[in-house]
Amino acid sequence: MATAAIAGYEGKFQLAPSTGSLATVNEVREYSISGEMGEIDATSRDSSGHREVLVGIRNWSGSAEFLMGSSHGTQIEIYKAWYNGYACDVAVYPAGTSAFPKYTGTCYVTGWNPSGPHDDVVSASVDFVGTGLLTQTTA
Repeated sequence: MATAAIAGYEGKFQLAPSTGSLATVNEVREYSISGEMGEIDATSRDSSGHREVLVGIRNWSGSAEFLMGSSHGTQIEIYKAWYNGYACDVAVYPAGTSAFPKYTGTCYVTGWNPSGPHDDVVSASVDFVGTGLLTQTTA
């Protein structure tokens, strides 16, 4: 039986200032999104020696690495969003833009890290932190 796993090369990463329209970032090597949920300690003397917790604040963040190119307008917009502190819309499609699931939200670019090693291509990585809800659409 063939696997139903998604090949990583099919994924798409899109980012744009919230005033613009989403566009695919060219030459992406990898991306990641991480969601976390905080916990509130509700342990008391009535907890019979067991820890008790309440659901705390959820947050999400991510990063992406891409090859830099002279004609990649979306990459220029990412830099501007970082430099000017613009809110951005982000969308991640693990299986391509015509497939599900997809993850969307609003974020701020918190890190801009270009790199030009002597023996490799010029690339940049970006870090972003979500503001509000990260939505997963499955169909």
